[in-house]
Amino acid sequence: MSKKPNPPFSPQGQLNQPLINWLEKAENIANFGVSDFDIKTGQSKWSQGLYRLTGFDPNDPPPSLDAFISWIFAEDHASVKQVFQQVIKDKGPGFIAFRHQETGGPIRYFEGTLEPEKDDKGTVVRIFGTIQEITMQKTIEENLLTNRLQFDQILDNLMEGCQILSHDWRYIYLNKTAARYGRNPVEALIGKRVIEVYPGFEQTPLYDLLNECMTRNIRKSAEIEFIYPNGDKAWFDFRIQPVSEGLFVLSNNITERKQTETLIHESEMRYRGLFDNMSEGFALCRMVFKNGKPEDFLYLDVNDKFSKLTGLKDVRGKLVSEVIPGIKDLDPELFIIYGRVVKTGIPEKFEIFVEALNLWFSISVYTPEKDHFVAIFDVINERKLAEFTLRFERDRFNKIASTVPGVIMSMRKNPEGLFSIPYASPKIADLFGIPKKEL
Repeated sequence: MSKKPNPPFSPQGQLNQPLINWLEKAENIANFGVSDFDIKTGQSKWSQGLYRLTGFDPNDPPPSLDAFISWIFAEDHASVKQVFQQVIKDKGPGFIAFRHQETGGPIRYFEGTLEPEKDDKGTVVRIFGTIQEITMQKTIEENLLTNRLQFDQILDNLMEGCQILSHDWRYIYLNKTAARYGRNPVEALIGKRVIEVYPGFEQTPLYDLLNECMTRNIRKSAEIEFIYPNGDKAWFDFRIQPVSEGLFVLSNNITERKQTETLIHESEMRYRGLFDNMSEGFALCRMVFKNGKPEDFLYLDVNDKFSKLTGLKDVRGKLVSEVIPGIKDLDPELFIIYGRVVKTGIPEKFEIFVEALNLWFSISVYTPEKDHFVAIFDVINERKLAEFTLRFERDRFNKIASTVPGVIMSMRKNPEGLFSIPYASPKIADLFGIPKKEL
């Protein structure tokens, strides 16, 4: 005849049935069991819940302590035995954690507490224990840990610094990039207040920005120059988001970009001075094509000399057809040349009379990028007038010289003592028998 399982118990003896029912329900809900181990006899009493957790047959007597220890993972034997011995020796409670695995089954995790009972002399005579299965919690913890490690790995590999600041300005989290930006290891910052690490932080623009986000619960972004305790400076792009813990801060070191921008600005100012003080006019334009043909062009930028030479003002952002109505009909060749340079990329230099402005221009044009051209020009009205006058006077002189009976000529002596004849009237050909084409 098989033995009945031991019912739940108490130090005072057997429990009444309502209490037994209550304990069994509690064990089922919380997934735990209890035991009573008599040190003198080596006998144990187990609750129904403990039988259910361990899988021992409830119709058999509770297993001995050694049998129970053999049931758990071999790697956990020593630690469990040590806790039992420590409870007996120190006469205080103990905590055990162990694992179990059936053949081919999953690993199960357990934890428990041991509470000693002493006699009148203070000797431990019994140990009461509670054991609870925590496999589900352990699995969740391991999954959370895995996810956290993966999340940390992702954050640590970001080029941006990531940090979480508490409401009292303590570092709750930093990735490696944020720690590098802060010039301190992560472990030296976690739990520290920002003002401890960076004295005077409350007087910085960064503090004002963070404090505004914290107190008003708003997100903001800004580019701020940060000054380290040793006086070094660095520029950062900050993006700040309020979270339940305080503030989540993303940062990116933009020092190199800022330095480049400064150099570019200085260069632009330097070259702008040269640009504005050129003796020639300058115009950067974008050609507008229609059906593949140049239709108009937009003034993007001009220098001061442009207005002085052309008399045109406030042309930036305007089409030439707005600035000079009718220019395309009056001066189609100008559009043809500009369009050709834009399409071919081959620079050209030419002289042209622009009827719409009644001015002669000498223009050099090239294309800096697709659909754009730069025209550098000078007004050459005076030179053209001088050339016309000289040509007119030469023609008039030749007509006079051709009517004179004799020969008119000029001679010039060079440094070697040789003579040349810069000019001779046509009659010299008849006089000396020189073909006119050789004159």
